[in-house]
Amino acid sequence: MKAATISNNNSGILAIGSRITTVDVGMPRNTTIRGSIRNTHVAEYNHVVKNMNYLIRDTQQKKKWFMRGGRFFYYRPVLVLALLACIASIVAVLYYKKVMGTIAITISSIYILLSIYNIIVYWLNRPLLHPLLTIPVTDRELRLHNEFYKVPLQATTLTAALAALIADAETYVATLKVQNVHRTEVTIMFYDLKYIPYSRFPKMSLFYLIYFAVVLGVTAACIIGAIHTIS
Repeated sequence: MKAATISNNNSGILAIGSRITTVDVGMPRNTTIRGSIRNTHVAEYNHVVKNMNYLIRDTQQKKKWFMRGGRFFYYRPVLVLALLACIASIVAVLYYKKVMGTIAITISSIYILLSIYNIIVYWLNRPLLHPLLTIPVTDRELRLHNEFYKVPLQATTLTAALAALIADAETYVATLKVQNVHRTEVTIMFYDLKYIPYSRFPKMSLFYLIYFAVVLGVTAACIIGAIHTIS
């Protein structure tokens, strides 16, 4: 395989921009697995978790936890139906049908528990982006929001394909070797700025926690009021 290379000498790193040479080792291989991300904040976060678990699968690190509810409960149509069901349940309670309040209580409890669980998962997973195995780059340098590469650690020649994306690539690969002394290659991931929000604190989980806590409180108040009115 032919590629422009950089090499290290006593004076530092020498970039060879115009020279073409044959490289047998050291070429990072793109191993990106393309996949769609479901349009929910939980699914976006789980996409990052899945990528991190892929990166650390051969290390001694514990796997990251997945959030819950992204496959069903947080879809917009389901949320709308849940909201309408809660409203209908509260209205029914006001008309002295207290048993209907169980609908709003059940739905609210589900979303409250999911929200609490997902917030806890976020705190347990920190930091989600590995400081060495994940590398931020500018948007125009990637075809996707994130791409995986295999980096051979026994390489004697470092190709410009890697050096173009990493500042001080020689030092970076040396650090990889030190931390992965028993491995012959390491998987790393490049990601752009649009990938970062997927890994941040799930503000929507906090919003749903507060929202359905209010719904639960209103429902309980209506049931108590209906009981007092009857008595």
